[in-house]
Amino acid sequence: MEKTIAVLVILCLLMPFLSAEAIFIRFDMDKNDAVSLTALDVGEGWRGHFREDAGSYRIAVLDAGGKEIDALEFEPTFILLSDPPQPIDYSTQSFRLNYSDSADALVITHEDAVIFRKKLPERGICSGNRICEEGENAFGCLSDCRPSPEMFEDEYDLGGLQAAPAPFAAMPICLGGAVMLLICAAIALYFLKLRKR
Repeated sequence: MEKTIAVLVILCLLMPFLSAEAIFIRFDMDKNDAVSLTALDVGEGWRGHFREDAGSYRIAVLDAGGKEIDALEFEPTFILLSDPPQPIDYSTQSFRLNYSDSADALVITHEDAVIFRKKLPERGICSGNRICEEGENAFGCLSDCRPSPEMFEDEYDLGGLQAAPAPFAAMPICLGGAVMLLICAAIALYFLKLRKR
């Protein structure tokens, strides 16, 4: 029993180091490869898709030197799955890719031709006080800063950010934190059972 407790305590201590950062990207694209970014967020988590991806489109997170941090291939569909199936004008795509602080750009290609490129802004330090302060921005601190419409245009203008949580900040990717909480709760329950004996 003491060994089990020791292992659980060690796992609790290691959880922050085992969790990774992921970038969440959502965009609409039409049949002519026009891309409109609708959501961009960085949070705790892991890549959200299998490595056995395939398709003529590719989305990649690049560092300043153009080296891929993470990428995957995909194939959009422009058919609404209804009865009967109907063609649609655009397709909404959502991806979660591995992220690191060296990330510089997000690139989408179709058969090796770049159809979308977005320079990623530097991330600010997030105080979590729901006030968008100097050094914070919506890219790295959605709990404090609301994204401005300019965030989703070709260049970022971080001067227009206002205090308020963003709609997709309410659902952070916190798998590591949730697992850590469950492990700590299990340890606490175990100690309560031991105390009752």
